[in-house]
Amino acid sequence: MKQMVDCMAFLHSRKVIHRDLKSANFVLDEEKKIRLVDFGSSAMIPSIGASITADEIVGSLPYLAPEVYGGTYGPAGDMFALGAIAMELRTGSSPFSFAEFRLTGLLNNGVDVKTAAKRVQEEISQHAVIFPQRCSAQYEALAKQLLVTDTALRLDAAAAANHPFFE
Repeated sequence: MKQMVDCMAFLHSRKVIHRDLKSANFVLDEEKKIRLVDFGSSAMIPSIGASITADEIVGSLPYLAPEVYGGTYGPAGDMFALGAIAMELRTGSSPFSFAEFRLTGLLNNGVDVKTAAKRVQEEISQHAVIFPQRCSAQYEALAKQLLVTDTALRLDAAAAANHPFFE
């Protein structure tokens, strides 16, 4: 997990956001170091910590931050995705796996894209994440701080790298 956080700190310090973080995009190299791959959806941001807007949803739905459904992308969105990955590492699936099915269902029932995205955004914001008992208190605290729906309160990569869980 620490190597994943370090990848994000490196990227964000260079004003790059990945926009499609998921567990499949972290791979082990020959030296058993974690590497981040698939930068096809990545984007540059104007300054460190800044966000950009887009008219389309980019990324893998089970990992998307609530603000992404509203078209806002920034380092905070990557960190939310990292929180979903942290939960996936402990439980076997993203806590937001329902998002893909929900959005598809709404679209198949004739709901327009913006309305459907807004509904899923609200559902993710209100979704209570259940932590397994085998999670340490510090791991749970780290994941919770990454999954905060308010971007101003969500851990950034530098703060996450210095979280007590990694001591």
